[in-house]
Amino acid sequence: MGSSKLRRVLLLLWLHLHLLWLFAMSMHGHSAPKRENAIDLLAALNLSQQRSGVSRLHSPNGMIYKIRPTAAYLILPQEYSSFLHTNFQGSIGVHLVGRQASGSSATLFSLSSVSSPILQIISSSINKSLHLDCHSAEESLASFRFPMRNPISGGEWAKLAVSLEPDRFVFYADCQEAFVIEIKNEKRINLDIPHDVVIALGSTPGIKGSKFNGYLRMAKLSLKAYVRRPWSCDNITDNLPLSHYKDTHGPNFPADPSQMFHHDPSPSKQETNHRPQEQTDYYPRDIHGDQQQRAAELGPPESPHGIKSVSQKQTTDRMEKLEKRLEELAHMLGMVKAQNMDLQSRVKYLEGCECVRRQCVWEGREVEEGQHWETDPNTVCLCSSGKVTCQSSSRNKGCTHSGVGYDHGAKWRSAENACDVCSCLEGHVCCEREQCSTPCKYPAAPPLNTCCPVCQGCGVNGHDFPNGAVIPTDDPCQECTCENGNVVCSPLRCPTLSCRSPVHHPGECCPRCEECEFESEVYVNGQKFPSVSDPCLHCHCSEGEVSCERMEASCPTPHCSHPAKKKGECCPTCKKCEFDRKVYADGTVFVPAGSGPCLQCRCKAGNVVCSKEKCPPVQCSKPVIDPHLCCPVCKACVLEGVEYENGSSWQPEGPCSSCTCVNGETLCTPMQCPPTECLHPSKITGSCCKICDSCTYNHRVYSNGQRFTTPDQPCHICTCLHGSIHCERRTCPPLNCTNSYTPPGECCPKCPDCSFENHVFINGEAFPNPVSMCEECTCKNGRIDCHQMHCPHPRCNAPLPGTCCQNNCNGCSYAGKEYPNGQDFPHPTDQCRTCSCINGNVQCLMRRCSPLQCSSPNIIPGHCCPQCP
Repeated sequence: MGSSKLRRVLLLLWLHLHLLWLFAMSMHGHSAPKRENAIDLLAALNLSQQRSGVSRLHSPNGMIYKIRPTAAYLILPQEYSSFLHTNFQGSIGVHLVGRQASGSSATLFSLSSVSSPILQIISSSINKSLHLDCHSAEESLASFRFPMRNPISGGEWAKLAVSLEPDRFVFYADCQEAFVIEIKNEKRINLDIPHDVVIALGSTPGIKGSKFNGYLRMAKLSLKAYVRRPWSCDNITDNLPLSHYKDTHGPNFPADPSQMFHHDPSPSKQETNHRPQEQTDYYPRDIHGDQQQRAAELGPPESPHGIKSVSQKQTTDRMEKLEKRLEELAHMLGMVKAQNMDLQSRVKYLEGCECVRRQCVWEGREVEEGQHWETDPNTVCLCSSGKVTCQSSSRNKGCTHSGVGYDHGAKWRSAENACDVCSCLEGHVCCEREQCSTPCKYPAAPPLNTCCPVCQGCGVNGHDFPNGAVIPTDDPCQECTCENGNVVCSPLRCPTLSCRSPVHHPGECCPRCEECEFESEVYVNGQKFPSVSDPCLHCHCSEGEVSCERMEASCPTPHCSHPAKKKGECCPTCKKCEFDRKVYADGTVFVPAGSGPCLQCRCKAGNVVCSKEKCPPVQCSKPVIDPHLCCPVCKACVLEGVEYENGSSWQPEGPCSSCTCVNGETLCTPMQCPPTECLHPSKITGSCCKICDSCTYNHRVYSNGQRFTTPDQPCHICTCLHGSIHCERRTCPPLNCTNSYTPPGECCPKCPDCSFENHVFINGEAFPNPVSMCEECTCKNGRIDCHQMHCPHPRCNAPLPGTCCQNNCNGCSYAGKEYPNGQDFPHPTDQCRTCSCINGNVQCLMRRCSPLQCSSPNIIPGHCCPQCP
């Protein structure tokens, strides 16, 4: 019986919980949540309403919001802050779909406390960077940078998701590989979410230049980390290992406020191929899973088998879970009621709006809705729904006045004069002047289309004032108001002043305060000043009242791990370090309290870097361990491998010095020498003191009477005389040029050299012209003198032309033609002669004729040799 009764109680409690859940969902139009622990930031901000700096654009894929830097900070209502504070379990995820304008840097999403940011996702389309900064509960700053090009700043639409757990951080970008950072235990990220956390989209409130400039299509905040990207890609499957951090929120975690306050419309048709698409069933449906679990454990109604194997402790645990879920649903119901009240107030406001009647325009005149008129005795027109319709009429007893038709017995005010009341009787119009009787002294002007002034306001000096309005007068000490058409005046009431010595100026009605007293100091009216006790408090004196505001929110985020405040300043900077509630100057080395003598820390640009001291090897045989020191120390002294006892003395360099061992430190003192009478004495081998028998000059030793020159003074000749150096300037040879100069490092001046075609030639040097090979040049006093090269006489009678001169005897040039040495060629004019080229000389001889057998040969014209007939 006891088990059956307990099962019925549990079943009834579960049914009550389920009905309450369905009721809460029906209040907002939901049948069941489709995605847990995700806040639709765009819906929560109610951007569908008109808002300055935010434009709505319709696209085939849904609504797009264009956000400009001129928009106010996009901060979620307070109920979302309370929800995040109550249900935050250490993990968080942000999912954005958008496009950033070029040339801008902004915050995409931020969580902030009253004094400083907690988490920021910062994107720059200037340097194409993307990073997340967060401050953990231990006030340490962690920054995670996306190693690749910022996808959202490339001018194209991009999908971005950021997942943060205490021991892991993940970047998801479009269909790129996920960028995962595992966080060590000692550097775990433990965010502290206060109850008044500021949730902002597209900015960090209080920080100038953080507002977003671009387009957003989706922006969601998840209270669970993303174990894979919240959209699908054909080429990537995210299978991240489970985090070492145990997520304490299970199936009993409450649903997200976006499901409580906003209905997330079903997604459009998903994209295919390699484009990322939204994954609507990514989160586990814990409500459905919880119902299945309870059904498996409790069994169906009237089943005695469901709880036999359930222990009493498991039953108690389930009862506690159900009670917790009931409390959470009650909290959700209260939030839904609050939103319902807000909607009712909006409906009430809309019901009070003024309805404007429609009108028609007929022949250039405006005609009221429903009005009839005749255009002629047989045609009647009607103004209906803003349109004029005319039809024939058989009535003959109506009237037409000012182009408007009226029925028999109708009354109206004349359009020409509102004080004339007209009526239609048997087709005749009769108009009478209305008599006005106004009981007030200053009535207001007649309302539109009326004749008589009214007392529902006041008419003074040609201006109308409503009841209760203040009417200006010539007397500044009188305050006059309108009361039902009458002007009622009374002396001006002076406000109560808080200052000690108010000032009453002539011509003014009331005294006023021109100074403020704050923290025992006196300030003049309009003066701005910081608080003496709190530098973060900036105050303003106005009419004896001091108003102050805190300035922590406007402090820039320091880019160091241990910023510190200077005395009298509000904002922490990286010029000093604050560590364990102590402030250290930059460069200070300190030992943290309770850490032991071996740990040393250094303050460097607002960052504290600690390292453990490494002990060098000891040189002595019996080192001493001091509890106040990190490393063992030697009381004895070790010098060049020799160990000396504490207090002992010795002479390591002979009689010139004496050393003593004092607590492991070697103290040596040199021998005292008498003063010398020379300027450059020298110390000889075997002597401790310097003498004047030689000279030491520029780390060199010179014998007595030696003459020398030094590199730093090449123009001087120095002599060593009895330990002192005497130098005199050397003489230089005369020059024959007027533009001489002294080269660096040399003593005497010289004539300038010549620079020609990237070559340097010394003065007087002769050289072939680098530009023209047939010219010869000479350097004279820095100038180049070039002339045609002298050609030697050739050693042959028919030389070939050379590079510059015609004196090449390696061939022959004869009658305009060139021949190599050894070649025979016919004479250019006498065919009976043959010429030869020999070493540039041309020799021409008559051709030899062969002997003939006849006695009387004939000489034929044109032939060189005779021929037999």
